[in-house]
Amino acid sequence: MGNTGKFILLLLLPIIYGCVYEFEPTDVQVPGADGKMLVIEGDIIAGGITQVSVSYTTKALEYDYIWDWLKGVSVWVENEAGEIWGSAPPEDVQDTSSYKLVTPYLYQIHKIDTRELPLDAKYRLCVSVPDKGEYMSSFKPVMATPPIDSITWSVSPDSLQAFLEVTTHDDRQQSGYYRWFYRENWENSPDLIPNIRYNYNLNLMERYSEEQKQMMQGCLGESYSSQILVASTEKLGKNHLNRQRIAGIGSNDKRVKGLYCITVIQTAMDKEGYAYWESIRKNTTGMGGLFDPQPSEINGNITSVTNPGETVIGYINVCTASVGRRFIDWEKTGIYDKKGCMNMVMYPQQEWRILYESGKRPVYYGMTESGYEDTGIAAWVDEKCVTVGECFRKPPFWPEK
Repeated sequence: MGNTGKFILLLLLPIIYGCVYEFEPTDVQVPGADGKMLVIEGDIIAGGITQVSVSYTTKALEYDYIWDWLKGVSVWVENEAGEIWGSAPPEDVQDTSSYKLVTPYLYQIHKIDTRELPLDAKYRLCVSVPDKGEYMSSFKPVMATPPIDSITWSVSPDSLQAFLEVTTHDDRQQSGYYRWFYRENWENSPDLIPNIRYNYNLNLMERYSEEQKQMMQGCLGESYSSQILVASTEKLGKNHLNRQRIAGIGSNDKRVKGLYCITVIQTAMDKEGYAYWESIRKNTTGMGGLFDPQPSEINGNITSVTNPGETVIGYINVCTASVGRRFIDWEKTGIYDKKGCMNMVMYPQQEWRILYESGKRPVYYGMTESGYEDTGIAAWVDEKCVTVGECFRKPPFWPEK
C-alpha cells in the first residue's frame, strides 16, 4: 500500500468499528450470561490504527452500572515474543467522547497504533477488565487483504433501486473470505427550496433569508454501514468476487439525487472468522433457521484467562486493510424519483395548523389575480420535500464546485 493509501486508511479506519451489534442472550445457564456478558469487537489492523470496542449485553435502562463496569478497562496487542503495542487509556468515564451509545447499548472505544506492526508475526488482542480479569484472543498471523479492483453500481430492472458492488480477486489464494465496511457522503439539498416556513405557535409564516436558502443547498449527508457484510469464494472455482453487492438505495432516497461518494474498506479473514460473522449476521438479521445457534452459543476466539468457563462475544481478526472510493453523479442517471414533491396544493391560513400537524410543510405564498403575493395562502407539500436532515462537514476528499 502506497503512502496515499496509508493516509486514506488512517482517516477511514474509524468507520470500521462504528457499529456495535446487539446481543442479548436468552439462555441464563450460559456461563457469564448474568446480564453483563462481555462483547469485544474490532480487528488488529497491521498498517493502520486498530480500534476495539468493549461493551456488555446490558440494556440501556441499566447503563448507569455500565459506567462502572467499563471503568479502568485497558486493551493492548501482543505478539508471540511478548512484545506489546498498547492503547492510550480512554477518557474519563464521565467524558462521553470516549463512549458511543447505540440504543440500547453503550460501548467504549480503544485505539492502538499498529501502523508499524511487522507482517511476519502472529498477534493477539488482550483486554483487562477490573474485577473480571483478563481476556485474550487466539494468536493469528497477519492476513494480507487484496486490493479492491473496482466499485461499480447498477439499477434494478424496475428502476426502483440502485446497488453498489465491489469486485476483488486474490491470485495468491491466501484467503477466500472477506468483510466490508463503508462510509457514504452525498449532496443533501431538499427537493424544493422553500421561501417560507411555518411558525406553529404564532400561526403565521416567516421568510427564509437568501443565506439560509443557500445553506440548504450546500448540505452534505453522511452515513456508515450498519449491516454485517461478508462473502466467501469457497464454492467458486477461483478466489474472485465479481460485483459483490454491498449496499442498496431506493430511488426515492436523496442519496441517489446528486453527487454521491462511497468509501469502502475491505478486510480478509480466515474460515473460522467467516463462520463466526456469518452466524452473527444470520442471527442479527433474522435469517437464522429454527435450529441455528443463538448468539450466546456462537463461538468466537476470545477467552477469559481468569475464568475459562465464561462466555465472551467477539472474534478478533488480524489483517491488513484495502480502501476503495467511488464518486457517482446520480443526477445524470435520472434514477431519483421526486414526483411526490411536485404535488403542491394551495391552502388558506385557517388550515395551516392542521396541515403542519399532518406532516405537511409550506413552500411559497400564493398569488392574487393581479399578480401580487398573497400572504394568506400558501403552497404545501410533504415534509421530506423541503427538509435536509442533519448536515455534516465536507470531508477533505469532497470536490469543490
